[in-house]
Order: sequence, then C-alpha cells, then structure tokens
Amino acid sequence: MLQRIRGAIDRTIAEEQARQRNHLDASGSSTPSRSASTSSRRAARSKATSLTDAPNPDPAVFEAAFVIDDGDDASRAGTPKPLPPEKDEAAPDGAPLSNGAHDARRDAETARDGTADMAQDASELTPEIKQRLRKLEKLEATYPELLRSYRVAHRRATAIEPFEKALRENTPLTSITDPGALTEYLNQLNLRSDMVMEELKKVSADRDDLKTKYTESQDKLGRLESELGTLKSAATKSQDGDKTQDQQDFFSYDDEMPKLQAQLETKSAQIERLEATVDNLTKQLQASKQNATDTQDAKHDSSAESRAEQASLLQQLEARTKEINSQRETLEQTQKRFAKLEDETRAAKEASQLKAKQMEASIASSDKRAADLDAQLSKANAAKMISKKLIDDLNAQVDEMKKEKAEAEAAQPKQAQQADAATATQQPATPTAAAGSGGSKKKKTKKKAKSGVSASATVAVPEEASPPVQTQPATQLMKLEQEIKDKDSQIEGMSKQRKTEQELREEVESLQENLINIGQDHVEAKDKIKELQADKASLTSQVSVLQDKLGASVGKSQGDLEGLQKEYDQVQEKMASLQSEVGAAQQLAQSRFKDLTELREVLEKAQPELKKLGQESAELKTVKETLAAKTKELQEMDRKEKELEQQVARVQRGLADGEAEVKRLSQKLATESAGRQEAEEGRRVAERSLRRAEADKIELSAKAEKLERELSKTQEEGKQLRARIKELEEQMHKARRERAAAQEEAEFRSQQYSNAQGLLSSMRDQTAEMGMQLKEAQAQAEAAEEELSEVRRLLQERTGEGETMRRLLGDVDSRAEGQVREMRAQLEAAIEERDRIEEEGRLAVRRRVREGEELRQRIKELEGESSKAAREQQDVAWQQQQQQWEKQRQLVLEAEAKAEAEASEARTAVSQLRAALEASERQVQQQQVGERELRRALDEAQQRCDSVARELRAAQGKLTVSATAGRRGSAESSASGGGGGGGGGGGDAMYLKTILLQFLEQKDGKLRAQLVPVLGKLLKFDK
Repeated sequence: MLQRIRGAIDRTIAEEQARQRNHLDASGSSTPSRSASTSSRRAARSKATSLTDAPNPDPAVFEAAFVIDDGDDASRAGTPKPLPPEKDEAAPDGAPLSNGAHDARRDAETARDGTADMAQDASELTPEIKQRLRKLEKLEATYPELLRSYRVAHRRATAIEPFEKALRENTPLTSITDPGALTEYLNQLNLRSDMVMEELKKVSADRDDLKTKYTESQDKLGRLESELGTLKSAATKSQDGDKTQDQQDFFSYDDEMPKLQAQLETKSAQIERLEATVDNLTKQLQASKQNATDTQDAKHDSSAESRAEQASLLQQLEARTKEINSQRETLEQTQKRFAKLEDETRAAKEASQLKAKQMEASIASSDKRAADLDAQLSKANAAKMISKKLIDDLNAQVDEMKKEKAEAEAAQPKQAQQADAATATQQPATPTAAAGSGGSKKKKTKKKAKSGVSASATVAVPEEASPPVQTQPATQLMKLEQEIKDKDSQIEGMSKQRKTEQELREEVESLQENLINIGQDHVEAKDKIKELQADKASLTSQVSVLQDKLGASVGKSQGDLEGLQKEYDQVQEKMASLQSEVGAAQQLAQSRFKDLTELREVLEKAQPELKKLGQESAELKTVKETLAAKTKELQEMDRKEKELEQQVARVQRGLADGEAEVKRLSQKLATESAGRQEAEEGRRVAERSLRRAEADKIELSAKAEKLERELSKTQEEGKQLRARIKELEEQMHKARRERAAAQEEAEFRSQQYSNAQGLLSSMRDQTAEMGMQLKEAQAQAEAAEEELSEVRRLLQERTGEGETMRRLLGDVDSRAEGQVREMRAQLEAAIEERDRIEEEGRLAVRRRVREGEELRQRIKELEGESSKAAREQQDVAWQQQQQQWEKQRQLVLEAEAKAEAEASEARTAVSQLRAALEASERQVQQQQVGERELRRALDEAQQRCDSVARELRAAQGKLTVSATAGRRGSAESSASGGGGGGGGGGGDAMYLKTILLQFLEQKDGKLRAQLVPVLGKLLKFDK
C-alpha cells in the first residue's frame, strides 16, 4: 500500500515539475535526462501529455516527444531537442513536410548508412551503444506507422473543431461528445417536419374540398344560365319559381352553418374538459411541489423521487397542452373554413350581380340597336314611296305615248290619199319643202335626245318659210309627215325612257329586297327586344327575390354575428383560464426560485469554508491553469470524484498500515528512526492527498465564482431585454391606438359612402363591415392562441434541448430565475393590456353599430333632400379619404408586422431563458450532491488524519517511555530476557513478516536501500 501511495506522490511531483518546466522553458532547450527510475519515466510522460494538451498538437510535437528509453540502465546522454512547432510538419491537407521532418529523415538515412560502418567498427563500440543501435533498428520499423497513425489522428482532431463550430452555430449542441443529444435533436426535427407535413396535407385536403365546392357552384351557375336561356319565353311566375329554387340551390352554404356551429360547440366542450384536467393536474403539481419543499429540508434523498414525480406530472401537463393545442388548431381550421365559405357566398353574390348588370347592359345595347333599325326602316319606307311615285309617273307617260302612237297610225292612210291627189299642184313647191324637210331631218338626227317641244318648233319654222302659194292638202300632208317623224322620234325617246324605266324597276326591286331584308332584321330585332324585355322582367324579379333573400341573409348574418361574438367571449374566458394556468406555472417558478435561494444560502455558508481551504492550499494554484474549458471540467468531475474515492481508500489503507507499523515500532526500540520515517512519509502522503482534495474544492469554488459572473452577465442582458420589451410594448400600444383610430375613420367613411348609395348597397356594406370585424376578432383570437401554442411548442422543444444543455451549464438558473419572473410579470401585464384593448374594441364596435343605425335613420330622412352635386362631391371626397385610409392602413399593418416580429423574438428569448433555468436547476442539484459527497469524504479523511496524528503522538510517547525504561533496566535484561522474549516473540515475527513483504513487493531501488538497514537491525546483521 505504501508503494502505491509513494507512486502516486512521485506521479504528482513529476507532473508539477513538468508544468514548472513548461512555464520556465518556453523554447524547450533543456530536456530531461534518461534515467532508470520510474519517476523520470513518469516525468517524461507528463511532459509529453502537457505538450499534447494543446488544442491541436502538431505531428512534429509527437516526433520530438518520441523518447528512446534504456530500460533499467541509466545514461546521461541528452535526448535530441524538438524543433519549434512553427517549422514542423505540414498540415494534414497535403502540404510538404517541414525542416524537422526532413532532418528526422536525414538522421534515419544516416543511421541506416552508418550501420554498415558501425558493423566494421563493432569491436571498438561499447555494449551500451550496441544495445541502443538495436533499439534504434527496432524503432525504425515502427516509427513510420506510429507517425502515420498520429497524422490521421491529427487530421481528425483538426476536422472536429469546424464541425463543432457548425454544431454550435446551427444547433443547440456544443460538442460531438454527446451523440444522444444529436439524435434527440434530429428526432425533434423529424417530428416537427412530420407535423408540418400533416398540417400541409390537411390544408391541401381542405383546399381540394373547397375547389370541388367551387367547381360545383360554377356548374350550378352554368346550369342556371342555361335554364334562364331556355325559360326566357315562359311565363314570369314559372320563371320566378324556378329562379327561387335556383337561388336556394345557390345559397346552400347556409345549410353548413349549423353543422359548423355544432362542431364548434363540441370542440369547445372538449377544450373545457381538457382545461379542467389541466387545472386538476396543476393542483396536483402544486400539492406535490409543496410536499417536496416540506420534505426537502428533512430528507435530501427523497428529493430525487419528488423531482421524478414532478417531471412525470409536467410530462402529463405537456401532453394535455398538446391535446388542447390540437383541439384549438382544429377549431381554427373550422373557423377558417367558415370564413372561406362566407367569402365564397359573397363572391357568388357579386358574380350574380355582375351578370345582372351585364344583362342590363345587353338589354340597353339591344334597345339602341332596335332604335337604329327603326330609323333605317323609316328611311327605306320614304325611299320606297318616292320610287313608287316615280314608277306611277313613268307608267302614265308610257300610256299617253301609246295612245298618241295609235292615233298617229290611224290617221296615216288618210293623209297618204290626200297627198296622192295633190301631187300635181305641189311639184314646184316640193324642192323647197324637201330642202326644208331635209334640214329639219338633219336637225332631228343631230338632236335625237331632244323632246317633242323642240320638234314642233322646227316644224313651225319651215312652215313660216314656205311660200304662200302652197295649198291646204299639201300643207296637211307635210304636217302629217312631220308629225309622224316627230312621233317616231318621240317613240325612240320613249323606248330609251323604257330602258331607263326597266333599270329603275330593277333598282326598285333591289330596294324592295333590301327592304324585305331590313324588315326581317327588324322583326328579329323586335323578337330580341321582346326576349330581352322578358329577361329584364325576370332579372328584375330575380333582383327583388335576391333583395328579399339578402335581407333575410343579413338578419341571419347578424344572428350569426351575435353567436360568434358569444363564442368569442367564451374563447376569451378560456384565455383567462389559460392565463390562470400561466399564473400557476409562475407560482411553480417562484417556488423553484425559493429553492434556489435556499441553495444559494447553503453555497454562501459553504464559501467561507472553501476560502479557508483555498488559503491553506495557495501553493497549488498552478493546477487551475491546466484545466482547458468548462465542458471538459464538467465531464472530468465524475472521474475526479472516482479518483478521490480511490485515493481516500488508499489513504485509509495506508493509514491502517501506518497504525500497524506504529504499534510494532513501539515494541522495538531499534527500529525507532526507520518507523518514524515511514510514519512521517505516510502522514505526508495523507496530507498530499488532502491537499489534492482541497485543490479540487478550490477548483469547484472557482467554477462557482465563474458561474456567478456569468449569472451577473445574464442579469445585465435580462435588464437590457426588459428595456427592449418595454419599448416594444409601447410601440404595440401606439400601433393598436393608431389602428383603432384608422378603423374608426374607415368605418365612419364607409358608412357615409354606403348611406349615400341606396338601401341595398348600405345593407351590403353593413354585412361586409360586420364580416371584417368578425374576421379581425377571429384573427386576434387565433393570433393569441397561436402565440400560446408557439410558446408551448417552443417550451417543449427547449425541454428536449435543455436535456443536452443541463450537462454543460452550472449555477446560471439561481439568478436567471428572477429575470424570468420579471419577464413573466411583463408578459402577464402585456396579456392583460391586450385583453383590455380587445374589450375596448368590442365596446367601440357596439357603439359604432348603434351610431351606424342612428345615422342610417337620419340618412333615410335626408335622402330626399340630397342632390346629385352633393353626391358627386361626397364621391370625390370619399375617394380621397379612401386613398388616405389605405395609406394609413398600410403603415399600421407594417407597424403591426414589426411589433409582432419583435414580440416573437422576445417570446423565443423567454423560452430560451426558461430552458436554461431548468437546465441550471438540475445542474445545481447535481453539483450540490457532488459537493455533499466531497464534504463527507473530506470530513472522513480529516477525522482519519486526526486519529493517525493522535496515534503517532501516543506512539512517540510510548517510545520515549520505553527508551528510558530500557536504559534503566539494562542490567536486569539478562535475568528477565527469557520471559520478555517469550512475551514479544509473536509481535516481532508479525513485524518481520510485514517488513519482508514490503521489501519483496518494492521495486524501487532507493526504497529497498532504505529498508535494508531496518532488516539488518531486526535480523541482527550488524554484529
């Protein structure tokens, strides 16, 4: 046992020496000498470990630390100095080797080349050099493999750092030493993605259902239009009946309202049940917490069971809250479906109104076309009358010409007879007459197109020029011939007129055909006008029916609005109950904070003791520098506790051996000095182990101080967050006030605009406004529920992530709990203000509804007095106000979005603080348990050291007494030697056995050399 204690002491001394050398010799010029002792080997190992304790040791460090040992033979030849790490081997990404590696290869090559020369001079070499050459040959085979494996390890170590950095930046994990936390995080991500996919599937299914309903409604509209086209010629009563049925079919969405209301009632009942279960669970949790706080002071061991019960209850509560969230999500989905159905009904109404307007426009266009056709028909009739008059005139002229021709043909033979009788008397006068007739004929041939009036004039001229000698029959004959010629010319002109008359007739026929076509078109237009008038009548009847239905739907919508307002009140009551749950959770946090304050008091009481121990062990402060980071400290705590227990056990065994040796040394005066030395060495070992334990305690106290500093930092950050949250709350209040003002202005202007229009438009605007208010109320309720669900989801996620953080965080929760309380108080104040604002909004809505009704009555009275100019001015003012309102609404929406984003950031920060609080609480509990165990071990070790010191003092007193007694009774020793020897022979034999066993077990030559004189004295070899 003493050998183990001495080995541990040598190990600690070697580690301290190596650390001091590392601090003093930064350049690494001096290296330890090779020795055969185990202490030198351990010193070399500790130096190598200290060199490799850097974050990423280079392979050249490994080459420099590769020491060739001699075994048991000691030599004073120094090891080759390691080159500085800047000139070491290249990084693992394939860079060239450094000067140190090239020198090592050159040394290896020169060693290989020198083996041949050494073989020649083997007779001149000493056996030490030969032995070292053999070892070099062995190491040359294994050295490249070791270097290669170390390079691989170095590559892995350098690759770990960026991976851990990426983990810290993108995940709540900090290192790769905990694969369980990574699997938990990945499982949570998978669960979240599964939930998102399920919600997407539900939403897509709802969307498909709505699409199918929309297509069905469009099909119904198409059928209605086709039925309207087929039933245009039917009676108005049958059309009204059919269209009322179609409208009933079209507004079949109202049948789904009671179903949705029944679903809402069932969901609300389920939510009430779940809330009742949550209340029971919270009561049970509070009772269990009170029991835990009562029993914590009396029994520390029962705290783990109570925490397990609390964790199970919290898990049950989380499961219940998940169910409540799922029920709320279903309720939100039903409300969304209800809103979508309302939007579809509104869209269908608007589409029907648009179609009615289009039909009215088509009717107006057909009326215009009919008027145009009537004007064209009147023009055609006027042209027809004119053409008929022309045709009658031409026919009368033709009849007159025919009569004249017949008379001329009847008078022609009589005139021929008279001409034959008077030929003799008329011969001298004929040449002149012929000349005159020829001139007249020439004139007639030249003037074929002239009328009968010109011909008679030409005939009168030759008659006047003829001589008076001419007789009467000759003159008659000449007149007749002239008349015949005139008639022929007239006949020719009439024939030409006949041709023109035929052309005119053809034109008249073409005009008649055009008139027939125009008449047919006019008849068709009249038919279309009749049909459009019938459509107009049917549409007016439909509009009246729609107005009646609209009034009924407005009444229904008002009733539904009242029901929805009641539901909204119920939802707000549920929100109040949920806020009471949050208050219960805050009470739970307060109780935890009380527990943490008690633990703080315990820590404060323990701190002076730790400071005293730190003052006693101020010499070993250099041990703190070897600790790399907080994560490694937390992982190494368990190992250190186990090592301390083993060391305490070793110390106990060594103390027992020391007590036995002290008892034996009291019986033997000869071995007084050796026994004292061994006892002092055992005492020193115990004191060193105690000092190590105290150093560990000092390290724990330093960790506690560091954690307190971190807590102070987190408190400062919490104060900054509180100021930021106050600013955000003020911005939220401002945004809500501006939104309320904008809503009031918008509603006032919309009421003015709607009242300026007719009663139908006013009713539609009222329904739209009420729907918008209902949507806003639902959106606010949904936003509040979504915030609660997000907070709970974040709490659930952070609880999973907190399980990984709990292994790494310390006493941060003790002070962060106050911050969380203040944040919760601020959240409660914000929720109360939100409820107050919502109540004020409801009161304002009701007040606006009343004012709107009063304004409607007043506007109905003033509608007769209002003029068109005032309406136009109102329209212009309304457009300007509407533009201003839209700008204000956009600004308000942007402010709301910013405020919501900042509020979500604050919520995430609160959830993170809560998770950190829970993790720190558990770590504080674990540290307290470890500190208690360490204190117990320290107390036991101190008690044992005190008992050993007392026994040593008693043994020293006995030794002095026995020495004085031996001096006095030296003369009587020969007489009483037989009896005394017989009495102490058994003890001497046991003592000899123990010393011989220690001598045989001891491998260190120095300790053996110290035990040799003791054995010589006991066995009386000095004689």
